[in-house]
Amino acid sequence: MGKIYNYRSVMKNQITFLMLLFCMSSFAAAQDIKLDQRPAETGEWGYRPGDGAAIRSNPPGFSWRPQKGLNWEIECADDESFEKVNYQIEGLMFNVHCPSKVFKTGRYYWRYRGRDKDGRQTKWSETRTFSIPVDAVEMPMPGREELLSRVPKKHPRLFVRPENMEHLRELARGELQGQYNRLAAQCEKLLKNTPSTEEPVKYAKDIERGSEQWREIWWGNREKVIAALNSAATLGFTWLLDGEEKYGIEAKRLLLECARWDPKGSTGYRYNDEAGMPYAYYFSRTYSFINALLSEEERQLCREVMRVRGNEMYNHLCPRHLWQPYASHSNRAWHFLGEVAVAFHGEIEEADDWLWFAMNVFFNVYPVWSDDDGGWHEGSSYWVSYLDRFTWWADVMKAAMGINAYEKPYFSQIGYYAMYLMPPGKVGGGFGDQTAGKRSSNFAGLMTTVAGQAQNGYWQWWVEQNGGIRDSGGYIGFIRGAQKRVVAREPIDLPSSRLFKGTGQAFLNSDLTDASNSVQVVFKSSPFGTQSHGYEANNSFLLWGYGKRLLIRSGRRDIYGSAHHKGWMWSTRSTNCIQVNGWGQGRRKAEAQGEIPAMQSSPSMDVVVGEAGAAYEYPEGDGSPLERFTRAVIFVKPELVVVYDRLVAKEPSTYEYWLHAINEIAVKGQHDIRVRNDDAVCDIDFLTPTELKFEQTNQYDPNPRPRIELREWHLTASTQQKRKQMEFVTLYRVHRIESDVPREAELEKIVGGYALKVRLSNGEFAALLPTDDSALLDSLGLQSTGAIIACRTNANGSKETISLGETSDISAKPAGEERVLAGPEVKKNTVFPDEMNLFDGESLGQWRITPFGTQGKVFVEDGKILLEMGNDMTGVTWDGPLVRMNYEIELEAMRVEGNDFFCGLTFPVKDDNCTFVVGGWGGTLVGLSCLDYNDAYNNETARFIKFDTGKWYPIRVRVTDDKIAAWIEDKKIVDVVTTERTISVRAEVELSRPLGISTWRTTGAVRNIRLRRL
Repeated sequence: MGKIYNYRSVMKNQITFLMLLFCMSSFAAAQDIKLDQRPAETGEWGYRPGDGAAIRSNPPGFSWRPQKGLNWEIECADDESFEKVNYQIEGLMFNVHCPSKVFKTGRYYWRYRGRDKDGRQTKWSETRTFSIPVDAVEMPMPGREELLSRVPKKHPRLFVRPENMEHLRELARGELQGQYNRLAAQCEKLLKNTPSTEEPVKYAKDIERGSEQWREIWWGNREKVIAALNSAATLGFTWLLDGEEKYGIEAKRLLLECARWDPKGSTGYRYNDEAGMPYAYYFSRTYSFINALLSEEERQLCREVMRVRGNEMYNHLCPRHLWQPYASHSNRAWHFLGEVAVAFHGEIEEADDWLWFAMNVFFNVYPVWSDDDGGWHEGSSYWVSYLDRFTWWADVMKAAMGINAYEKPYFSQIGYYAMYLMPPGKVGGGFGDQTAGKRSSNFAGLMTTVAGQAQNGYWQWWVEQNGGIRDSGGYIGFIRGAQKRVVAREPIDLPSSRLFKGTGQAFLNSDLTDASNSVQVVFKSSPFGTQSHGYEANNSFLLWGYGKRLLIRSGRRDIYGSAHHKGWMWSTRSTNCIQVNGWGQGRRKAEAQGEIPAMQSSPSMDVVVGEAGAAYEYPEGDGSPLERFTRAVIFVKPELVVVYDRLVAKEPSTYEYWLHAINEIAVKGQHDIRVRNDDAVCDIDFLTPTELKFEQTNQYDPNPRPRIELREWHLTASTQQKRKQMEFVTLYRVHRIESDVPREAELEKIVGGYALKVRLSNGEFAALLPTDDSALLDSLGLQSTGAIIACRTNANGSKETISLGETSDISAKPAGEERVLAGPEVKKNTVFPDEMNLFDGESLGQWRITPFGTQGKVFVEDGKILLEMGNDMTGVTWDGPLVRMNYEIELEAMRVEGNDFFCGLTFPVKDDNCTFVVGGWGGTLVGLSCLDYNDAYNNETARFIKFDTGKWYPIRVRVTDDKIAAWIEDKKIVDVVTTERTISVRAEVELSRPLGISTWRTTGAVRNIRLRRL
């Protein structure tokens, strides 16, 4: 018995030990759920909001790296310790999230963590910060149940709601009768010439992908789908509108016959997405339009077909597209899936998941090729193609769910891309695939839509200058015809040039209103790199003169990815750019990035600077042969373009400067080169380096396929000696052939750089061009420390100066017509008197209108400066001498109209700047922006005071070594110690630096502006 007892005891101990081991391993496993926090890689959306980001939409869209098998939790707090959590949500199925509530303005900390199906959690992620400014657009995303509840229970659901149909029928009998008649005529033609519903063929087994035969089937099947199903949708909507039975019957026949095609066959999404995508949305529209004509058996057939097709799309897109959203076709497919989801909501079990995914894409990820300024990386052709189709989804979202796409920052600015790139009458659509032959009128359709949807008068004016409103045509055109008309607004108060910084393109125009009377420079240096359809090299430029293409990007896409497309068009040598030892930038790579770190504009001059050294690569692809490639373009409107290039290589190298034109380039020598297109001419002068070798050809390497007969001319100017450091200074004089323009120019090598002097038709231009970022340049009456300074002197003696750094114009007068436009770090050496009147009550003097972009008018009347209401800001910036510390500035300000700040006084504080906001946040907020990055609403200086419209308020600001104080009507409002504090301004008022006055969506007036030393 003892042995048995001992045996059982041992077994019991072993079982206990094993159980303990199991528990310990389970506990260890719980601790082993690691959070994948690797930085975002190329092609990934990234962690958003990025650390320190200022968010333009309120609330922000959150994004983090996905991890299989986890759902997610987010926390936001006011403090880094998360003691006061003000937003928390868990159980998120996607790695993106947009809250359904608006956040208060201010600074936030956020983090996330994951949880698996057994309830085990990861640790919290690293903490990131973001801030929400007061002007952020409020655009919360409705929760899932709320969103789905908005979709109509009955049909139609796409573009229109059932309750809207009677109104549309009334319009068809009334003011939209003309459009209805065209729609009916289109249906009659379809009945006489019905499209084929024979299922398209699949590729032959031995067909070569990308060949001409493959291309015919690939694109041909798409066209067959559209012919059949868009015809069905047109007939179906017209039946819905007028009840004409024959239209409904034919729509039903086309729908049901196409429903019998193999959903994973020749028109399947994964087999041929160019055919599968239009099948999905045109089929869904027809189904929703004629739903009442279908039997339950027929509806079920349609549901089965679209369940297969929808799931195939969803499984391909979700969740991958939320983290890797740059796939070009997928950027259309997600909202086409959204249309399917709305049409089959409540009828296909998975449809609600499809819709929730699509809306998460819109709120958190889309659009990807853009910036908040309205820029588009992939070029104008893909812009109009992709965004035109997106506007369908915008219509669907608004009708089905009450979501207004044009509240998003990008969409609120979208039309400025076409306005600045394509002034009325222009030919040539800039950078990007398939843009060379585009005319401004080609974009009038999309611009009509976005002008109407956003109710933007500037865009409407542009439409009217390009032939007038373009009806979208068909049923969509009829539906859009019911929206409110937009009043056109001529852009005479807009600057003629504009930077789209996030996409790295600058559009410099001498005339924004008429391409035939304008010279235009388009410059690119993009943080998107050379990826996708925006593959042209960074620091390249294009030039137009009086509506004619002069210097171009070359080649013609014969088919995507062909030898010519990849070998020539994706290479640096196809653009007006520079190669190093025959090497160029990374081809079609996101890593081949550039940037535009600086741009300054005025009515008569623009200066833009790009940096693209890191975009280059050795043939083996390991690193860049360059330490820097800085290209500055100075546009002296309209006749002179100066291109200044600074290249520093890692080893002695040769350099090849490429130029391209549609006609042969006349080369008589490096100082006498001419490009001509009809009556437009560009004379080119390579001032430095000397002894360049020129070669020209009209052949490509490789040439396009034989069906492309295009031949353009390519000029290379090559250096003969190898050098690590090289500068090019090149002049481009644009004029009409009959014009007699001066050719005189002098370039002198000075300590730290070059001094350039050029004669103009009505004056003179001078510039200092640095070769050393720290050297003092002193010549031609100008001084600069390591930065470009450019000065235009007109025939009447007036001057205008643009500088990009710590500069001064030592020939400047303390008053008069001269204007000095300087960057934020400008310090002037002019001696400042103890007290100075900054406004004489008669003219702006040394104040200039701040180029916010959509500012109201600014003028002087009755002894005051009137700043009319802008969208959003209007202001003036001081270009005269300045004191940065130990001074007082005083003025009187009045709110004339509006309910936001009528005086935003931006002033210098040592090397920084701050703004005293008077009357913000609905009309009452007063305070300093910013202290420790917190704006006036979110720091201790915030006060709330009622201001009467039409009343003058004396305002005084004092800046000393350790304090900022401010008074309104002799009452001290601000008294704050600034030692060990970070002083800054909000991004919106950067252009007001170093001293400026601005208003926000309000008309204000100022007078009696004085500054005195303490």
